[in-house]
Amino acid sequence: MKQLLRKAHDSNTDPYIALLQYRNAPLKGLDVSPAQLLLSRSLRTKLPALNQNLHPKVMNARKELVFRQQRQKMYHDRTSKPLPSLTKGDVVRVQHNGTWTRGEVSQVHSAPRSYIVNTEEGSALRRNRRDLIQTKEDPPIDRPPMEDVSLQAQDQREVEMQASDPDSSSVIRSSGNQPAEEIMESDGLRSSMKTRSGRMSKPPVRFSDYLLN
Repeated sequence: MKQLLRKAHDSNTDPYIALLQYRNAPLKGLDVSPAQLLLSRSLRTKLPALNQNLHPKVMNARKELVFRQQRQKMYHDRTSKPLPSLTKGDVVRVQHNGTWTRGEVSQVHSAPRSYIVNTEEGSALRRNRRDLIQTKEDPPIDRPPMEDVSLQAQDQREVEMQASDPDSSSVIRSSGNQPAEEIMESDGLRSSMKTRSGRMSKPPVRFSDYLLN
């Protein structure tokens, strides 16, 4: 089908005419076309045709279609084989955000051929077996969830700021009830802030190593 549409595009012809011809052409190994299977009649094309050839006629080709499918399955099963199952603790590569990330199987999901994988970033993903590549790498380092990492980084910054200036921690802790515009930024480090609506806004973890100007 892709080749048919590509040829129609390259030749600058109407793709619907190409689809019409495809639907009116007999299938491989059968004497009927897709239009005859669906509508029980042939379609009128740009080529001249007798009206009697366009009259409806029920086509019963179920046996031929089943035989055709069984033959395709036979050829497919010659080279295909099921993937080995995974167990808890297996190291795999999982595709996430366009990259293959190292992860570890944490549990087998109840869905068929599905697993829960913990990645290096600390996220848990559900993936099908065909989307996992088993490797012999070392298991990834266990990391807490993203929210816990942000809280730990915030607590560490408060401890460092309190050690340098004992009065700075009281300013940060007392700013929870203030608007976002009144939150103070000291030494280029930004702590969590509370907006006017009461939502807690925290900086992304990937920016924890950056200083604000």
